[in-house]
Amino acid sequence: MEKQPTYGENFFLAFDYQLPPVSKEIKNILYIHSTKIKQSKKTFKRLQEIFPSANFYVLQNKDINFMEEDQNNSNIIYCSPKVIPDDFHQTEEGKTLNEKEIDIIFFGVNLDIQMGNIDPLNSYVANPYENILELTKNMGLYDWTVLIDNQYCVYYPWQIEVGRVNNHKPFQMDGVSISLPWTLLSPKEKETLFKLSQSGPSDGSIVNIGYFQGGSSIILAAGSKFSKREKVFAFDIEEYPRSKKFITENDLEDWIIFEKECSLEAAKKWAKKEKNGVRLLLIDGDHSYQGCKDDIQSWSPVLVSGGVIAIHDYGNISEGAKYSEVVQAVYDTILNSSEFKDFRRVDTLFMATKI
Repeated sequence: MEKQPTYGENFFLAFDYQLPPVSKEIKNILYIHSTKIKQSKKTFKRLQEIFPSANFYVLQNKDINFMEEDQNNSNIIYCSPKVIPDDFHQTEEGKTLNEKEIDIIFFGVNLDIQMGNIDPLNSYVANPYENILELTKNMGLYDWTVLIDNQYCVYYPWQIEVGRVNNHKPFQMDGVSISLPWTLLSPKEKETLFKLSQSGPSDGSIVNIGYFQGGSSIILAAGSKFSKREKVFAFDIEEYPRSKKFITENDLEDWIIFEKECSLEAAKKWAKKEKNGVRLLLIDGDHSYQGCKDDIQSWSPVLVSGGVIAIHDYGNISEGAKYSEVVQAVYDTILNSSEFKDFRRVDTLFMATKI
């Protein structure tokens, strides 16, 4: 990357915004207008920049003058009521929309979501928009819906819905059933971490920075133990007793070594070990710019050649900031470094390989 980024007040407008890798060509895009007109215009303009060859459909109230009907590659589908009804997909307009073969939906949310402020059991974000989320399900596009809040930060429906993470539903992967505590990992992120721990490249330990309730460590340990590979070393400044229950349920007491310690101090001690090579490093701790940068710089020296560094919440807004500080930290330490290659992303999980 040669272009130095200008960090604005959001992630969606940031220099490198792109969807995680998708499995289909994006030809038809639906934008659901539910924000202030000025914001929707800016969001729509950005979408046209990102997808210059796509056809756009805008779902909006018929009384709102959001955009001109003759705008290039764009069409308006009106909704008569101010609030899209639950049975919209069965109305004339809804049937017209279904005929457009939409590939992906972008939904402008007139709220500042900030994931850290959301109670997963009582989401004030999802409740006002249950009808929109139901519409995406009826269109078969729930997993192809992107929400953009009034800070222009990107989220996915599973992140904001009430009960979006079912603590009692085991995670299934390659015939392995894993009981998990509440975690902010998406289904695709869980699958990716499991595969990296199970069959990822190189040799060495697995290290997880940012333990929380143990969900990511359990997934990493389950995949690695399934393949009789390395154990997981997890570090956090807090210990969460509830995680022990899930470790026991998954028979992973012998595969997760947890230490209540600051990651930077842990890195210093780790570097002095005789066998200190790490093949998989997951960083999901301090999400401030300096905190994330320090974790990357402290631990990446022990990452072996061919090893993978994975950083969670790449793109989610940082507390008290107008953009993702994790994005900036990754750019300054990894994307601008000659030590890494094969940059890729699955939802908000950024990954790179050590050269």
